[in-house]
This record gives sequence, structure tokens and C-alpha cells, in this order.
Amino acid sequence: MHPRSGSLVVAIGLMEILKGHFGKVAYFRPIVSSGCENISFMINHFKLDMSIEDASGYSLDNFKEAFSHNTQQELIDNIVAKVQKLYERYDFVLIEGYASESLARYFDTNLNLTIASALTSLIIPVFNGYDKTVEELYQEYLWKKTEISKTNATIIALFFNRTNQTQQNQLTKLLKSNDENVYFIPHSDTLIAPTILDILHHTKSNLIIKPKLNKIITSYTIATMQVNNFIQSISNQTLIITSSDRIDIILSTIALQKSQNHPYISAILVYGNKIDDEIVALLRDSNIALLHTQMPIIEIIKSIESIKPSLIYSDEYKINIAKALFEKNHIDTQKLFYNISTKAKDVLTPSMFKYQILKSAQQNRQTILLPESDDDRVLIATHQILQRDIAHIILLGIESQIQAKAKELHLDISDATIIDINQSPYIQKFANRYYQLRKHKGITKDQAKEIVAKPNYFGVMMVEFGLADGMVSGANHTTADSIRPALEILGTCSDTPIVSSLFFMGLDSGVVVFSDCAINIDPNANELATIAISSAKSAKAFGIEPKVALLSYSSGDSGKGDDVDKVKKALNIVKSKQPNLIIDGPMQYDSAVDKSVANKKMPHSQVAGCANVFIFPDLNSGNNTYKAVQRTSGGFAIGPILQGLKKPVNDLSRGCSVEDIIDTIIVTSIIANNSKA
Repeated sequence: MHPRSGSLVVAIGLMEILKGHFGKVAYFRPIVSSGCENISFMINHFKLDMSIEDASGYSLDNFKEAFSHNTQQELIDNIVAKVQKLYERYDFVLIEGYASESLARYFDTNLNLTIASALTSLIIPVFNGYDKTVEELYQEYLWKKTEISKTNATIIALFFNRTNQTQQNQLTKLLKSNDENVYFIPHSDTLIAPTILDILHHTKSNLIIKPKLNKIITSYTIATMQVNNFIQSISNQTLIITSSDRIDIILSTIALQKSQNHPYISAILVYGNKIDDEIVALLRDSNIALLHTQMPIIEIIKSIESIKPSLIYSDEYKINIAKALFEKNHIDTQKLFYNISTKAKDVLTPSMFKYQILKSAQQNRQTILLPESDDDRVLIATHQILQRDIAHIILLGIESQIQAKAKELHLDISDATIIDINQSPYIQKFANRYYQLRKHKGITKDQAKEIVAKPNYFGVMMVEFGLADGMVSGANHTTADSIRPALEILGTCSDTPIVSSLFFMGLDSGVVVFSDCAINIDPNANELATIAISSAKSAKAFGIEPKVALLSYSSGDSGKGDDVDKVKKALNIVKSKQPNLIIDGPMQYDSAVDKSVANKKMPHSQVAGCANVFIFPDLNSGNNTYKAVQRTSGGFAIGPILQGLKKPVNDLSRGCSVEDIIDTIIVTSIIANNSKA
């Protein structure tokens, strides 16, 4: 009967606080080690309007099984998606982590912290002080703080649970210089003690005499000795374990129970043959619980030693002890709530970003055209898009060939619309339109008909005439081949003189925007200003409140040269056109992302140290930087996403993955829906 960290005691106290301040509160366990005891307790005791399924991510066994087929990131994304769904229904979600040691041999990282970082959670570490030295606890705290500092999570309090007064006094001195709010909860033998119900379940017993099942058991005695020695071994709230043929032990127990001078006995567990009815009658009069099991004594002891007691919602005795431990130990609940309500980080993590754009696309399904149906990756992406109801898909090509390839790949694309350009009734209509648009460039009607029969041109014409909401291409085409038709047919928005590109970069610190990394080779100051304004607008449309950094090799006024002057001029242009936009420059990348560097180089900047939209001065720096960051950080890069076109057409890298295609379709769908608003 070994004590655990006691996070449930802290969870009970926190839920009391949250229920008093928020309208609807949810409880969630990302990974459930065994059963759903904590979840069931929290839902029932606090009358939470949710099911056990809603409140749990994976069982431990299911998580291990899923990990054998998926990446760790995919599992984290699934957990984040489930929590995000809770936030659609509740004002606050209290998440209790899993016991770290249960998965330590499977993962190098602490999955609790990975999940907390993915959700930008406020985090309250709970340290188990039972049977530990002060130095051990302090080193554990230092290690945990270092690990958390590497994530998007924020510590708002520390709880040292199951501590004694000596530990509390010494830790208070060691931690007095730290910013965290530190709270101590003393050890309670009662809370870690199993109940008769725990013994009943773990020893597979039959309950012959049924008292209150929540009576606690603080010790057990194996009664194989003589009666006089047996009597000396009994302490308060003891479980007596004996063979059914030891009538002397049983009768002695009855006598002791009726005595005023001996400890209280919780129960008798009898193994072996069935006990005589006469003895049962005597025990019934003494009000001692009687359990009977067929387990051999060795198995009984193993089962009892393996018990990890958990609260049940009907156990008011233990619940009141737990609440009292939380409330009566100088815990400033008002201050704790203030920290909870004010210290949330405004960071959009990669997992949260992907979930949010997925839900947005699913809720506003658009029709996206894919001209490269001869690529297996495109067909696999089509299958997944249709299966997940993300978008309607149009494929260009010969239907019999596409369906044959899909069958070969075991894909279901039956809900996709397939158009054979050579059989399309739209060819002449598209040719006429293209001729009108390009005749000033010397294009003839015959040339126009030939050009619009090319997949990328035909696809853009479908978008131009409203037959598709957007197009995604580039798996087998260069960026120029993908973008040229869009520029010639769709043109730019009235307030945007140039087309530019951006990448959504999923980094450990959050999702940020890099621009322009694909289109404009060496933009002048006016073009750079347009790119900055377009990128800020795009970021905002995707849930990123823009703080724009105009990058350069110089921060502030430290450097000179034409390239620096160009950035300064661009800044002035943006400020004149968008005075409310938070933007600054020129600045180096380290000044833009590192607060300590920013304080030295640009101490008065609203952007330095916290930028999330990065405008590169030229294509050389932008393209190389995004690729370097993507390859070395392990994060995602969604793009290039084109901005400035009247309708959305987006480019893929020829080395794109299926996931890249899906992400670009999702982004294109959102842009298409926003353009209709």
C-alpha cells in the first residue's frame, strides 16, 4: 500500500475554486492508467455535465497500442483535439496528468509536459514528499522547472503534497526567492489507506457480513500465531487475515471488538473453506465485516500490497479530509484563482492551430480543385479529405484511369468530382475568356483554346467562373507553372498591387508567419510594405494577432546601408497606411524573438522579443531561412500560401508529403470562405 503523488487532492481543491468562479467546468485525463476511478469520482462528486468518454483521452493500453501505429505527435494532436472540443462546451478545463513512471520506458520526454505545451496550459506541478529528503524534493523541483521552461506551459503554483513539518520549513527557506506560489499539504495516513471495498475487489472475495464498505484499513495482520501473540499484533483499524479453521482467532477477534480497551478492528478476511454459520452469526452481532476468498495466502498478500486506494464519490469521510487538507493549510484560494485567470499565455501552438483550421474547414466546406490527379500523393490526400469531410474535391483527368489508380491504392474517392478536360463543355467558354484577358499580349483565339486545355489553366478558369472555390497545385509543377495562370487570369485584389507568399511555421514557441519566401526576389520598399500589410491580414484571419517584425541585418539604428534604408522606408509606409498595426523594424531575427536580446537592442519596441509575423527583406534570406528552420526545428511549414490574388490558388513544393497537401487544401478552403464574407 504505497502512496502516490496525491494529485487528486489538489484536483479536488482546484475544482472547488473553479466551480465557484466559472459557469461550466470540465475535467480531463489525457491518459488513464487503469480504470476511470478519478474521472468517475470528479464527474459524480462535482456533478459535472460530461461523460467518462468525454473526460478521458486514451487508456494506457490503448495509448501503447496506438503508439505502435502512429507517431507521438499524432497522438498528442488527438488529445489536443479532444480538449479543444471540450472548450467549445465549457468555460474551463481542468486537466490531471498521468503518473509519469507508467510510460517512462516508452518515451524519452515527459508526455505530461508535451501535452501541456501543446495546449499552452497553466501548470501546477505536484511533488510527492512521502519518504523523501528535502534535498531530493528540491532537486526534483529544479529539474521540473527547467523542463517546463522549455515548453509553452506556465507554472502558476507549486504543491508539495504528503509532506511533514520539517520538510515544509526547510523547503520554504530554499524556495523563498522563487516567484512561484508554493503550497504544502501534509501527509495523511487516512487518505492512502484502502477501504473494505478495495480489499473486496482486489482479493476477489465474497462479502458475507456487509458493514459500511468505506471503512478504512490502516494495517493488516496475518493471524497464524498463537492467540496471545495475535492479540499483541493488533493495531487500530486492522484487517485480520486468517484461515477458516482458526476458530480461536475468530472468537478472539469477536471478544476484542467488544472490549473497550483494545483497538478497533475493521474486518476479517478468511481464506480456505467456508466458515460455519454459527461463527458467522456471532460475527454479525459484533458488527465486524467478514470477507471470504479462495485465494491462497501468498496471492492475498500480493493483491493487498498492490492496492492503490482511490476516492469514490460516496466516500464523504475521505472527501472531507481531502478538502480540509487543501483548505486549512494557508492556501490563498483568491490569489490562486487570480493567477489562473490572468496568466494564460496567448500562444497558438502547432497542435492548436492545426485543430482550429481543420474545424474551420469542416464547418465551411469549400470546393477545391486538384489538377494533378496522376500523382499518388494527391489521390491519397483526396481520400483523406473526403473521409474527414474537410472539402469537396474536383480532380482533373480521365475518370477510368483515376479510379483504377485509386483502386490499386485501396482508396475511396467516389465522392470526388472528376472532369476530363478533353470532354469538358467549358473549353470554349474558358478559351473566350482567356482570349479577352490576354489578346493585348498577342494571344490568338486558337492559342487561347490550347492554353486553357492545360490542367493548371483549366483549373484556374474553374475558380474564375465560380465552379471551384480554390485550387491547389505544384506537386508535379514548378512554382512558376502554378502561379502564372493565377496571375494571368485572376489578377490581384484592388488594394494589393503585388502577389506575395507566406508560410505558417509550427515551432515549439508557437505558430508564426514567414513572408515572403517564394515569390518576390528583391522587393522595393513599397512592395515590402505591401507584403507586410498582406501578411498581417492573413495572420489575423488565421487566429494570430499580428506583431510584425521587418527583418534586416541591423536592429534599430545600429546599421547603415541601402538594404537597411529600404526596410526603414517600408516601415514608414506601413505606419502611414495602417497606423494601428503593431510593427517595427529593422531588426535582426534574435531581436525579434528573444526578449533578453530585445531589451538590449530595442528596449522600447512593442514587437522586439515577441514577434510572430516575420517579413524578410528578400527572397534569398526568406527562402533559405524557412527551409533551415523547418529542417532543424522539426516543426511544420504550411505553404507557400499566396496572398493578394482575387481568389485562392496555392502552390505546393514538389517534395510535398500527403500531409502538406491536406494542410494546403485546408488553408485554401479557409481563404476561399473568408473571401466570400
